[in-house]
This record gives sequence, structure tokens and C-alpha cells, in this order.
Amino acid sequence: MDAATKRTILCVDDDSVCLKLLEAYLSPQGYKLRFAESGKDALKQIEKEIPDLILLDDMMPGMSGTEVLERLRADKRTSSIPVAFLTAMNAKEDRIRGIAVGCDDFISKPFNTVELILRVRSLLRIGLDPEVSGKNERLWRHIAEMSQPMIVCSPDWIITNLNPGAQRYLMSGQGFENVNFLEFVFKNYSVSIPWSQLSDCTMAPKTFHIEKKNSGGSVVQRAEVNLEIFENPDHETLNIVLMLRDVMGEVKKK
Repeated sequence: MDAATKRTILCVDDDSVCLKLLEAYLSPQGYKLRFAESGKDALKQIEKEIPDLILLDDMMPGMSGTEVLERLRADKRTSSIPVAFLTAMNAKEDRIRGIAVGCDDFISKPFNTVELILRVRSLLRIGLDPEVSGKNERLWRHIAEMSQPMIVCSPDWIITNLNPGAQRYLMSGQGFENVNFLEFVFKNYSVSIPWSQLSDCTMAPKTFHIEKKNSGGSVVQRAEVNLEIFENPDHETLNIVLMLRDVMGEVKKK
């Protein structure tokens, strides 16, 4: 048996059927599999033995997968373990959470056997490479494929990443590295709420609108911005995630 196939995978899901499927698909590949049916059980197991990969369901009662991952990323011993969220096909909310807390990939339910095996192999290679592990490169490849514009900011509103949809929608030739989102949007758009309501991200409303007009005064862009704040276990802000929804068509229909 190849040494790589003896690596340990911790599968975490409150659904026993899902765990049995993972065992059926991955056990023949030669991996050492461990199982947990709750976030607390997973953390106890990780404390005793650190796995090479964690397959983690986010939607669990009690401690969610998001909270488990936040704790793992906050601990130096476990911060670089590759983690994939087990998520429903098209569950956009799971992907938003994944961006904020630092998962490495998504594996869709129901499982496609070939896809599952290939993703697991790839994630285990990430864990072996210190230059790749923990950098969210696979995650952002998935986010880049999402058509809806998405922007991620640090707690002080500095843009740390955005997908091509957001780059195109903002129609800016400039790069966005180290750009303050509030400064950019208030300079280039009319915003439905004042700067003071957004400057403290923890007090900001969950939804606001931005609008751009051309030189003739006609509106050329109007978007609804949905804002999510993600915190670590100590309730400190980790990321601000913004998703833009074009509402020009809705306004025209009215």
C-alpha cells in the first residue's frame, strides 16, 4: 500500500448515512478514516490526534462546522490542516461562510464518487505543501466561478479578495490590492446610507444600495449589497463579506 494512502481523514457529520457513504467511497482507497457526529466530538478527537485532512459538514446542531473551523484556524497546531466543507449543491451561504473562516475546498452533496476521491487526493497534497496549505487557493478558484459579485474585506474595510464578477461589476481599471472599500464606493457611487453607518462594520446594516450615474445623470448601475460579518470564537471580526445583486432590471420593470 502506498504511503500516501495511509493518511488520516477525519469525517465530521451529524448524518450517520453520510458518514457511511464516505466510508464506503474512501475506505477502498486505503485511507485511515475516523468519524465524528458532532463538532465537539471532532475537536476532542483532533486534540488527541491531528488528522491529515478534515471533511466537515457545516450544518450541524450545536457547534456548527463553521465554529469548528474557526477554532482550528485560531490554533497554531491545527491552523494549516486542509479542511473541506461538505455542502449541499448550490449552497451559496456555505461558500460565503467558507471564505470567511478559511476552508480549502467544497465537496457537494450528494457525493459524486470520482469527484470526491479526486478532491480528497488534491487536498491531501495541499497539506503536504507548506507553500500552499492555508492559503485558500482552491477555495478561491470555486468562488471565482460564482457569477454573483463577491468582495471580502478585512475588519477595517480593506479589500482582501474579490471574484471576477465583482471586478467586472465595479468597472474599474485599477487594481484592488489594499484598497479601502468604503473609500472606493463612496467616491464612485451614491450610497443609500451615510459613511457613519458603515464605518463600524459591527453596527452596519445587513443590506444597503449603491448607484452610479453617467455624465448625463442617467443611472447606469444599481445594486443591492448584502453584508455579512464573520467573527472568531472570541467574537472579534475576521472578515466582512459583501455580495452584490444587480437590481437595475427590477427598477426598470417598475
